[in-house]
Amino acid sequence: MLSLRLAAFCFSFLLVGCESLSLLDSEASPARETEHGAAVSSEALAQIDTLHHGGVSLEANNEAEAATARIPVTSSSVTAAANKTDLTFSVGAETQSDLEIKPLDSTLPSDLFDRMRSGFQLDHRLDHPRVKSQAAWFKRNPAYLDRVFKRSAPYLHHIVESVETANLPLEIALLPLVESAFDPFAYSHGRASGLWQFIPGTARLYDLKIDWWFDGRRDVVYSTDAAIRYLTELNDQFSGNWPLALAAYNSGIGNVRKAIRRQSRMPDRATFWDLDLPRETEAYVPKLLAISALVQDPAAFDYELPKIPDEPVFTEVTTVHQIDLELAARLAGISVEALYQFNPGLNQWATHPEGPHRLVLPLQVANDFEDQLIALDDSMRVRWERYVIKQGDTLSNIATTFGVSTNVLMQQNDLTNHKIRAGQTLLIPRPIGHQSSLSAPGRLNAKQQRLAQDPNRLAIDYLVQSGDSLWKIAKEHGTSVRQIARWNQIGEKTPLQVGQRIKLYPKKKEATKDLARLPDRPSVERTITYSVKRGDSFGRIASRFQVSIADLKAWNPDLANAKYLQPGDRVRVRIEVQNLVR
Repeated sequence: MLSLRLAAFCFSFLLVGCESLSLLDSEASPARETEHGAAVSSEALAQIDTLHHGGVSLEANNEAEAATARIPVTSSSVTAAANKTDLTFSVGAETQSDLEIKPLDSTLPSDLFDRMRSGFQLDHRLDHPRVKSQAAWFKRNPAYLDRVFKRSAPYLHHIVESVETANLPLEIALLPLVESAFDPFAYSHGRASGLWQFIPGTARLYDLKIDWWFDGRRDVVYSTDAAIRYLTELNDQFSGNWPLALAAYNSGIGNVRKAIRRQSRMPDRATFWDLDLPRETEAYVPKLLAISALVQDPAAFDYELPKIPDEPVFTEVTTVHQIDLELAARLAGISVEALYQFNPGLNQWATHPEGPHRLVLPLQVANDFEDQLIALDDSMRVRWERYVIKQGDTLSNIATTFGVSTNVLMQQNDLTNHKIRAGQTLLIPRPIGHQSSLSAPGRLNAKQQRLAQDPNRLAIDYLVQSGDSLWKIAKEHGTSVRQIARWNQIGEKTPLQVGQRIKLYPKKKEATKDLARLPDRPSVERTITYSVKRGDSFGRIASRFQVSIADLKAWNPDLANAKYLQPGDRVRVRIEVQNLVR
């Protein structure tokens, strides 16, 4: 049985929070070999070529600091939030002398890093200039190492055990440090997500489910399984040459093979160190070797590794059906935020209605959760609301109002198209509690709120028009495609839909300067549709969008003579972007 001290120890690592290297995250279960028995063929690997990462990975060395969050840990009696106990432990500090760490198996190393060292197989090449450079960076930045190793603690034992079971070098268990700084919520502008930074195309080839409810790339168990399968197949493609396999994981197998053809008359003897690869990839393998060398001999780096016990931290618990996460957290006696930390693949406020029907839970609460789940009436698992469709409603507007996707509404109500009629009733799933800050919408909203409060930036709610592209919108607002993608947690090549809303936060000076460069375009005008809120009037809307009441009525002749505007009325507004900038 896992000791309470170990449980609290692992939770203390979660206090670091879920900082992301470049973005907050956005966007089932992978096919496990025992369940599906399907290996990805060399033809499929060729399809992956430039899919994985889209040629982009996160730069762990440029990680931004994030606020920490206190996560409560409970005792064995856990039935409600009132039973929660907040236990905070410091790494390496004896803050609770009455609690003991008892390894599950005394024949195993008591420290996880000891176990890792015994399974290291790669030549760390500390004599090579590129590895020396990365090693020097790690030596100069011990605070960064403290953060990422703390963040790794809830997940590292599972990763080490999975890599070891697959008979891979245990250096591979440190690859998430290079990929995501052990942040399961990490998201790059190349649309890569999770600990192992899969992009959607590669993820789906390895059977990771990605939809509104769930993103298997962020699920620690499923993504680790998929990454091990992918890396194993890459290593087979390069006849056991791990540096080449790792380079292919970063930049694509096709890019590595092209580099081999360009650089070597004897492809069978080509080495990673001889190839002309993208700069990022040339640093990628040395980074992994350098951090492995540090774990092998931390004293040589003047660094003291944290003591992470070589014991399991979590287990998977079957839920059978969909369940609200607020309710699940209550049954487990932990906070919703802690539940998301162990289940980062969950995008919304409930598990996926079609599965996977399981939750990852800390070992010390799993049994209590299972007992209480058995006693729970199935009708209490998810809250549903009946909504009667009104005249003028559209499925997309209803979905936006209730914070669900149109696809979810269609699936839950057996709709084959978007046609609905007034008087029809829709069943809409609703959260029991608040939307967690660690859900996908919660993370994105938090980021956008911080940007909106920046006094040096504009906050623009932009309605996509016909002919728009990210490049065009970026040019008109003095920003870049990459920035817009980050602000909205979308890919740089994501196609835009007419009527779609995106958030823009350009710096005021740059936006004004850019618009000044368009003398042949005296105005950048857009027509938006505004949904009337309670208390709105023509005067109030005109003031908000810096237009006249007369113009507003001229653009909306069907509403011009109405005594009052009603909530839900749709008002057309023509906006000059320059006016908003000023």
